[in-house]
Amino acid sequence: MANWFEQSGLPARSLTGANTTEQRDDAVRSLRSGEIKLICTCDLFNEGVDIPEINTLLLLRPTQSPVIFQQQIGRGLRLADGKESCLVLDFVGLYAEGFRFDTLFRAITGQTRAQLKDAVENGFGLLPTGCYIQFDRVARERVLTSLRAALQMNARRIRQELGIWAANRPGQPLRMKDFLRDNEFDIGDLYANKRSWTSYMRDANLPVPLAGPREAELSQRMGSILHANDPNALDAWTTVLTTGEIDETRVQMLAHQILHSTEELIDPAGFTALIQAHPALRDELLELVNWLREDSAISPRPLPDAPSDWPLTLHARYERREIQTAVAHITSTKRPRFGEGCLPLKDERLS
Repeated sequence: MANWFEQSGLPARSLTGANTTEQRDDAVRSLRSGEIKLICTCDLFNEGVDIPEINTLLLLRPTQSPVIFQQQIGRGLRLADGKESCLVLDFVGLYAEGFRFDTLFRAITGQTRAQLKDAVENGFGLLPTGCYIQFDRVARERVLTSLRAALQMNARRIRQELGIWAANRPGQPLRMKDFLRDNEFDIGDLYANKRSWTSYMRDANLPVPLAGPREAELSQRMGSILHANDPNALDAWTTVLTTGEIDETRVQMLAHQILHSTEELIDPAGFTALIQAHPALRDELLELVNWLREDSAISPRPLPDAPSDWPLTLHARYERREIQTAVAHITSTKRPRFGEGCLPLKDERLS
C-alpha cells in the first residue's frame, strides 16, 4: 500500500514490527511535519501512539474486536490546532460470512441492533452533532443483511449452541467469556430478554452451584450493568466479589442497579451478603465484571469540577440510579422517586 501511494504521488512510509523504535519515531515526525502523507501499518499503532494531527484513517483490515476497532478509530480523534474533522474510510467490506458488523457499530454508537438497522436504512440521526456515518449502496446492503441475521438471535439458538459447545469441552471449565468468543456472540445476546449466563446454564442442564432464594429475580437483572465501563467501579466490584472488601459508594451503586425496586433498601454489606448467598450469580457477576473491565477503554480520570467524593469518571457511562447514588441523592436508607427533569443538589449548589 505504501508503494501504491508513492506511485500515486502521495509520499508514504510502511512500518512493521521489524522496524526499530528510531525508524518508527522518524516516520511519526515526518508525518507530523508533512514530509510524508501516510503511514501504512498493521496492529502497530492501535494504542500508545499520539499523533493529534491525523485527520484521515483508512481501515484496510478486518477486526471483530470492538476494543481494537475503537482504538484504531481513536488514532484520529485527538484535537489539534487547525484540525476541523477526522475522516474514517473503512474499506473492509464483506470480510467473511457471519462477520458481526453489529458488534463494531454498537461499540461506537451505543445503539441497539434494532436502532442500528433503522439507522442503516434511514440514516444515523441519533449521532452527536458533527458525526456522520455513510455507506455506499453495496456496503449498506451487506451491513443490513448482517444486522437482520443478528436480530434473529434468540434464546433457543443460544441454548442449543451452549449445549453443543459444552459437549465438545469434556472436563474443561465452562466460562462465559470462552463461550462468547468461541461462538462469536455479542454479550448483549446473552442478556437479552432478561436472560443470563446462569439461566442458560440451568436450561442446558450444565453444572451450576445451587440456586439461592432470589435467583430467579436477581438473574433477570444481571444484564443491567452491561453499560458499565468505569474502571474504578469495575475494579471495586471485582474486589468485593473476590475478597469481600467493600468500597461503600461504588458497591451501593451496584446494589441499586441490580435491585431495581425503589422499595428495597439495603446497605453495601447487606448487598454483598445477598450476592454471596447466590454463588452461581456471584460467579457470573464476577465473570461479567471482568469482561466489562477488559473491554473498557476509559482512563480513570476524575470528573472535572465535581466534588472530590463523587466516584464518577470522565467519559464513563452510568445509568440514572448510579449517578443518583454517586451524588448521595439515593442511599442505603432512602430511594426517593425521580423520573425526569433537573435534580437540584443544594449542598453542592449544583443541578
